[in-house]
Amino acid sequence: VREEAAMAAPVPAIPGAIWDGRFRIAAADAARGLTAGMTLGALGADAARLRRCSPLPASVLRTLPALRLGDTLVTVPHLAYREGSASVSVALAFGRPRPVAGAAFATGRGCAAAGGYLY
Repeated sequence: VREEAAMAAPVPAIPGAIWDGRFRIAAADAARGLTAGMTLGALGADAARLRRCSPLPASVLRTLPALRLGDTLVTVPHLAYREGSASVSVALAFGRPRPVAGAAFATGRGCAAAGGYLY
């Protein structure tokens, strides 16, 4: 879960756009129905009305990526939610800006000499 206060502002919803350094809109062939003016950002306060869509805690729901057109919620891909008759279909890829673990390193002189590495 990402702390809501630390999340980035919404970005224009175009293929390849990255929001919050973690969520990338897939290539154009996997992002259908995007229109000019759409943004990708946090679900935020709209999470309250979507509680029925997921057993996740409110703190998690508020931080999920959502697509909006102006102030209108269009879709929340992680909840498979679309507003009304919205025809938007977007795949979001999740990726951390930095790996969780660093590269392999030698465990010490004796181990490195013997070819042993800690992964």
